[in-house]
Amino acid sequence: MRLVNSPAPEKQTFISFARGLSMFTIVIYHFLKYAPLPPLLAKANLLGGSGIYIFLLASSYGLYFSKTTSWFNFYLKRFRKVLLPYYIGLTLIVLINHFVTIYPESWQAYVSHLLLYKMFYEPYMGSYGPHFWFISTIVQFYLVWPLLLKLSESLKTIPLLSLAFGISILYSVLIFKLGVQDDRIWHSSAIQYFWVFALGLAMAKEQWLPQLLRLGLFRYALLFVFGAGISLAINKFAGAQGGIFNDYFMFIAYFSACVILYLISQKIQLISRFVLWIESFSYSLYIVHLFVFSCYMKSMSETRISLYEVPIVLALAIGIALVFDKAVNLLLNLKLRRARPALGI
Repeated sequence: MRLVNSPAPEKQTFISFARGLSMFTIVIYHFLKYAPLPPLLAKANLLGGSGIYIFLLASSYGLYFSKTTSWFNFYLKRFRKVLLPYYIGLTLIVLINHFVTIYPESWQAYVSHLLLYKMFYEPYMGSYGPHFWFISTIVQFYLVWPLLLKLSESLKTIPLLSLAFGISILYSVLIFKLGVQDDRIWHSSAIQYFWVFALGLAMAKEQWLPQLLRLGLFRYALLFVFGAGISLAINKFAGAQGGIFNDYFMFIAYFSACVILYLISQKIQLISRFVLWIESFSYSLYIVHLFVFSCYMKSMSETRISLYEVPIVLALAIGIALVFDKAVNLLLNLKLRRARPALGI
């Protein structure tokens, strides 16, 4: 692997802001799915779930600037940063679930998470929380990253993006024809999001971000209307069956909204500080938030949540995520320190 320079501070700030905002809106989206929303607000809430595209984009962008010198170290770092917190969080959920049943899952489902084969088996894909599909996708992303990086070195940027978009579109057509577009193991495959990974890499390689941030509020407002409008049209005329082709337009809408809010946050520092604070423990928040939500719903014997309860559950999720984040960091740092003498580091 080759070394590259770190991105400029402005780029780092926007990427961190985008990650924090995307994770925050994803959490809100998951909670509001169970709240009584008017039809228009329910459709608007779908935009919050589109934050996953930005999170993947930011991951690809950040990896391009990775200073890892070997693929072994690259995957070791990913294992420590992504899989270990996931395994710890999942194990805690399984242990609590053993005494207070929240999910009707089996030990076989738990093993499928640990060995990562649940990403290929639909009955286990959503076990212990439907949001854990994302871990499968991000692991697949790490596996295809060497190929994508190699392609970026062999192809110019436009041919690379054309190839990536072509692969994702053809894959979407294929699973649509097979009638499996509603199965998570198919429509959340890394191939479906290959274009996002390539776009994040291209933005880093070509240093497009400063120019994109200078387009201004008005242009991004127009892009937001365009992306959201096309998305609503696809949803209206093609329904859920056509949603698999909606990723590109939802991305345009969400990215535009993200830039608009980022530009506003440069004037209103409170927004920036809050979003960057969320980003600092965003992965831990993602791991625990739906379990906290499910525990709350069980304690209240509810299947739906009122709007005034959403801030309560959100505060609980954030508080528990902060504790979990600090505990995991402490545990991993202790393990690392103890391992160093044996590794000769």
